[in-house]
Amino acid sequence: MYLCTHPMIRHHYDASKVMSSSEWVSRIRQVFIFSIVAFASNFEYGFSTTYLNTPVEEFKVFLNESFIRRGHTMSESTYTMLWNLILNIWFVGFFLGIWFSPLLNDRFGRKGGSIDEFTCKLY
Repeated sequence: MYLCTHPMIRHHYDASKVMSSSEWVSRIRQVFIFSIVAFASNFEYGFSTTYLNTPVEEFKVFLNESFIRRGHTMSESTYTMLWNLILNIWFVGFFLGIWFSPLLNDRFGRKGGSIDEFTCKLY
């Protein structure tokens, strides 16, 4: 049975491909799980940028005191550079992980590769 009679467009309707109620529940469950995974994967980024931006002044004092103890002074531009480096250093790890994760997984398998990656995170 065709839904459209136009000769260039023929949409075929197959009643056997209509989803049952259990398939709808399964589909909703999948969307829910994928939404949780998407939230969880972005939570770390949001937490790290929000949490680290809160103690800006205290961290500036800490950096300045550590420079003074070593006999150096810290200019505003040096502090800005260090603060940006601290906040964004995880991008370097992210970039390296993109390239090395497939190599580790191919060599050691998923389990071995994951163990190696988590070990690298600890150090």
